[in-house]
Amino acid sequence: MRWIVVIAAMAAKRQRTDAQQCDELPYEVATYAFTISARDGHAIDARVYAPAAKEIVLRQKPGPSDAHEAFAGVIYAHGGCFSEGTCESFEELGRGFARRGLMVLDTSFRQGAGNPHPGALHDLGDVAAWARRTLPDLAWGVSGSSSGGFFALALAADPERWGAGPGHFAFTLTLCPVADPLARAEYLRAVINGT
Repeated sequence: MRWIVVIAAMAAKRQRTDAQQCDELPYEVATYAFTISARDGHAIDARVYAPAAKEIVLRQKPGPSDAHEAFAGVIYAHGGCFSEGTCESFEELGRGFARRGLMVLDTSFRQGAGNPHPGALHDLGDVAAWARRTLPDLAWGVSGSSSGGFFALALAADPERWGAGPGHFAFTLTLCPVADPLARAEYLRAVINGT
């Protein structure tokens, strides 16, 4: 049901003239590079890819006026086997969504052995809370791929638990999510052991 809403909103937001070709995308991308403070004071690197009239890169946080072209926003959790990746790992995906009218917030949340579970979810919850507070007029969703898909599903299932604030997300989009981390770990152990 939520997918239908997202697709309908994308179609409604596109402003095309008769002269535009079907393969042209309606927006350029404004890229914002900045940090978001986690609950413990850690600086989380972030990138926002926003639909815009022209290509621009800014080293600052976006504000409400920077979201006027977007029909919705999405917090994106990158994949990387629960231990790798940054806010720049899926730049092309973020830019692609932005060129279609979706504001994308991608982050370098903490992960790996030095930051055990649920550290990444706390970082993503803090990022989501920042987004909802800073850009309250956008309908916010969560998305992620692979291990990031797991984080997106967990964050969407209980946003308040992870610090994202009250209320549910407008949509969830996962790309090949790790739905069962234990099964994934057992599979990887078997592959490493050659069984």
